[in-house]
Amino acid sequence: MTDAPLVNITIDGKQYQAPKGANLLMTCLKLGEGADGSYPDQNEGGEHYVPHFCYHPGLTVSGNCRMCFVKTRQMVKRGDQLVPMEMMTTACTNVVQDGLEVFTKTPDVQKVRAGIMDLELINHPLDCPECDKAGECSLQDYAFDHGHAASKFDFEKNAAHIKPLGDKITIWGTRCIQCSRCIRVADEISGTSELCFVNRGDHTVIDIFPGKPIDNALALNTVEVCPVGALKNRDFLYTARVWNLDELPGQCGLCAKGCSIRVDALKGKVARVMARENPNVNDYWVCDRGRLDYKWINSGKRMDLPLTKDGSVSWVKGYELAAAGLKAAAAAPGASWAVAHASMTNEELFLFKKLVQKLGIGSVAVMSEPDVAPLEFPRLQGARRRQRQPRRRGDHPGRQRLRSQHQKSSRKPAAPATSRTCSCGAACPTVRRRPSPRPWAARRSRTSWPWTSNAAC
Repeated sequence: MTDAPLVNITIDGKQYQAPKGANLLMTCLKLGEGADGSYPDQNEGGEHYVPHFCYHPGLTVSGNCRMCFVKTRQMVKRGDQLVPMEMMTTACTNVVQDGLEVFTKTPDVQKVRAGIMDLELINHPLDCPECDKAGECSLQDYAFDHGHAASKFDFEKNAAHIKPLGDKITIWGTRCIQCSRCIRVADEISGTSELCFVNRGDHTVIDIFPGKPIDNALALNTVEVCPVGALKNRDFLYTARVWNLDELPGQCGLCAKGCSIRVDALKGKVARVMARENPNVNDYWVCDRGRLDYKWINSGKRMDLPLTKDGSVSWVKGYELAAAGLKAAAAAPGASWAVAHASMTNEELFLFKKLVQKLGIGSVAVMSEPDVAPLEFPRLQGARRRQRQPRRRGDHPGRQRLRSQHQKSSRKPAAPATSRTCSCGAACPTVRRRPSPRPWAARRSRTSWPWTSNAAC
């Protein structure tokens, strides 16, 4: 939407300019005091933050959680006059239009959100003390900010399965709110489609297809996008409380892609690795190897002191020996070698190059592990080209393909012309129409179903 013209929009009484056709929910999240223009956490949103479960900027719009209700007002044409029209609508399924007014905090909006929270919590268990998502759970935060103080429902909750979906992920079906984020990640990002909804009504739950566990290279992205504690990474399960973690920005060096990551550390040790938003490299995702290949950082076998031929020495002694070695190399640069490692960052390599040039060393060697080709997300390029806008009914590419195949296979030749006495008294040729599965359609079209007379009559 970068080339779209800017239009005027009002949010909670404040005037802004936004690209025409941009997603309304994302626009509310990015604008206002406290917003920095990126996709915010539930605790870090700006003044126009709109709660949501199913929406994610890296996925197509679903609109099934209904939590992002806002009130909109817009001038519409009725006859020859322009009149204001107000309505309650979901922000994720609407787009920015010129002159649109949006209200995110009115009493009627808060009442709708409280009702939605009642529905979300009908079958949700009260196991927050043992849930790993506690502290970063959208359901917790929204229940406190937008829900009622007490539940209106007093009956037994429906139970759901708790089982492994593969070697890396376990599902707590009782906590699932059916937002479909994980299904869309498997469909649109990894392109493997292992997840689906099963059952109906309030018995609906996420599951895998029989005999097909979720084991693709991007599987753990489904855990990260889950807004509640339904999908859990077994590697981090019962490891730490999130409020005790130190969050540090980092960069993955396991392949040439260089994905932006967030390293969560506990007491000086890496506890988990999460994806960090970077639209130019990895968008909102990171592969499972980047998430799980960190145990060597915490290994006790790593050197924590300078190592010499005679064993480990203190850091002061190590610096003295290193300075002496560099002076000796500068005195005889032709007999010296400089060795670098391919895992060094660009900044480290730049400083290394300056040091080598200063010492006059011309022989340089590079150590590296076997090269690993960067993992390309199968659907990421297409997802970037496709703006994440509300999808109209029937617009899913798979459904369009199936519909086209069905129409081709079910197409039959027209019925032969027959002769029947017409209202004009002559035997006019007519065409027999097959009975429609929807007879009311024929009645609406005011035809003498199932016969159609020749236009000459």
